[in-house]
Amino acid sequence: MKKHALLGIISSFYLVISCHSVSAEEYLLTKDVYIAQAEVPTSVDEDKEYYLTEEDYNAQKEVTVSADEDEDEDDIDQTGTTFARLGAGITTFNVFTGLYFVFDYFLNRDIKSAIRTQLAVDYTSVDSEGTKLNISRQCLTVSYNRLLPVLSDIYGGLGLGFGQSNMTYHNTNNDNKYDADGGGLFLMGEIGWKKVWKYHEHREFGLNVGLQSGVYIGYSDNYDETKVSNQTNHRDIVNTGWQASQQLSRFVVGFDVFF
Repeated sequence: MKKHALLGIISSFYLVISCHSVSAEEYLLTKDVYIAQAEVPTSVDEDKEYYLTEEDYNAQKEVTVSADEDEDEDDIDQTGTTFARLGAGITTFNVFTGLYFVFDYFLNRDIKSAIRTQLAVDYTSVDSEGTKLNISRQCLTVSYNRLLPVLSDIYGGLGLGFGQSNMTYHNTNNDNKYDADGGGLFLMGEIGWKKVWKYHEHREFGLNVGLQSGVYIGYSDNYDETKVSNQTNHRDIVNTGWQASQQLSRFVVGFDVFF
């Protein structure tokens, strides 16, 4: 009788050990990993050990690795995505011709809207009938530009800027010389068309054609037309040139590089 009882105890003990042993084809998981991978309720017994078969473990591992790879690809894509643009070109309107330089910082990944910083430098000169007139102008503008929703290649913008004009006049007939300058704050609106070509996976360049129109909202100068010789048409030439320097409209044609 005692022998049978002892065998029963040994059998029960062996059965308990067998129930808690892990075969070579099973992997012990912590509670947190089991909950994340096996999607079991969060009310899992803190003291209980959980197991997945080798097949389930490998399947879950492949899913985890694939998710990590996708995350890495997203990081690479975000790193290489265009976020800014540099551009340069020519400007012309009325009697002024010059150059402009722009830097666009895009506000979103689809490059539909940007904060634009632009520097335009233009110049005009007259050398006629003893009149030598030179006028230079510099305009710095910060604006918000956005592609129009319906016409994807057309953009519009609105911004605020500061302009400065400088004039030198020389009457070679009587050696009369006069200098003047003026400037102030202005509002600038813009509409244009752009075409973009891709030359690298994350690199593009574009052609930009636009019309900018500005108006001074706070302007002052020290120009005095009485200081200009009233000989033949000297004063008319200088007056026309100085008035043109206050007209801030211009056509722009240039190229942009995205990076």
